[in-house]
Amino acid sequence: MNKFSDNFWESLEKNGISILIERMRGAKQTCERFKHAYESRALLEEEYGKTLLQITQKQKTSSTENGSSKIAMDTMQAQFQSVAESHLHLSNLLRENIAVPLSKLLNKQRILRKELQTSIQKSYSNRQIQVHFVRRAHKRHNLEIEKANLLVQQQVSEKDKIATFKAASVTIDKLSKVYSSPWKG
Repeated sequence: MNKFSDNFWESLEKNGISILIERMRGAKQTCERFKHAYESRALLEEEYGKTLLQITQKQKTSSTENGSSKIAMDTMQAQFQSVAESHLHLSNLLRENIAVPLSKLLNKQRILRKELQTSIQKSYSNRQIQVHFVRRAHKRHNLEIEKANLLVQQQVSEKDKIATFKAASVTIDKLSKVYSSPWKG
């Protein structure tokens, strides 16, 4: 089974960095869409509530009305007032309980995203430096192997062959440990 650390840097199309950044960007966009939808709904509720209040204030009962028409007008005014207040209350609830917490969440995500991207970029730069050193050491190692092959061809003494081989082996072991230990957890 492949470990995440085995595939974190190597694939150019879908490596761990791009997956993390893509997911963080997707979460941000989703939260922004929710926030926009609820802010729009809160604005609609507020406008509707204010409009109903204006209608209620314009429909004052006149002194000429009496009996059931006065009762009907008073009831209509009270109902409009009640509905208007409930829409205004809903508007406030949507803002306080959804829009404001989503704004805070988006702000936290933005801060976290900046921190993570900075950290990832630093790790990636360190990784690139290590890869550069490994490549240089690999070239040096190949040169040592070529020297060893030349020595073998020139019938150098057995002690020199063993010493050259051991030096190359030690270099390979050191490079392997330096290269793989930080990333294989």
